[in-house]
Amino acid sequence: MRMHQEIRMPKVKRHQEMKHKIFKIVKMLRIFVIALFFFFLKETTFAQPQDSVFNNENFLRESIRVALKDNFSDFPESRNNLIFLEKDIEHPAFWLLEEELLSFLKELNYDVGLPRNQKFNFSEGFIEKDSWKLSYRVLELKLAYPELKGTGFLKEKIVIRRSYLNLYFRLTNLSSGKILWTKKVEDKREDEIKKGWVKNLNNETYPFLSPQLPQTNLKKYLEPALVAFFVGGLVYLFFANR
Repeated sequence: MRMHQEIRMPKVKRHQEMKHKIFKIVKMLRIFVIALFFFFLKETTFAQPQDSVFNNENFLRESIRVALKDNFSDFPESRNNLIFLEKDIEHPAFWLLEEELLSFLKELNYDVGLPRNQKFNFSEGFIEKDSWKLSYRVLELKLAYPELKGTGFLKEKIVIRRSYLNLYFRLTNLSSGKILWTKKVEDKREDEIKKGWVKNLNNETYPFLSPQLPQTNLKKYLEPALVAFFVGGLVYLFFANR
């Protein structure tokens, strides 16, 4: 009887130790899960953008306006010349530049026209004498989110929003074919927005107005670490229970 009790006692003790280990592991997992919950809760917190914050389309429009103002100071003065706008090559964002260019020139009191037919022949006789053609080429016109700031635990993320412009302009006298003016415009502008605003500021219709967010270093390593933690815990429980 006594021998039986001595044999049984170590088994009971091992069983209690196992329960204690399992309890500690479960406790650690619970703390880890709670910490993750608060982290991702903060990550997904949505804040309605303020009225003063441009959406992506308006931010890119503002970038174009600033670039035009900074680079058209030497644009030739018009003597009642009619200016036709024409794009050199296709680009997904050409319409955005065209609209802002048209508005900008009209604000400077130029007479501006857009050929409705893309195959419009500027050499035809009904073009007025001394009319001008302003050709434009969009090499790059887009937005990007190059950087996330404030990547600490439980901190609201700040996104760097940056516009990229690479444009080329050529002004030609339609009567003589003489090139009157050329300009290459390269510019970048940026601001800071809250990460929770991004979805509301994007324009999903146009990829160049809906850039991808960069992956944070924390998220890059968090998922593999989490998987390794759980797998390691399961392996430990398997062997400790044998």
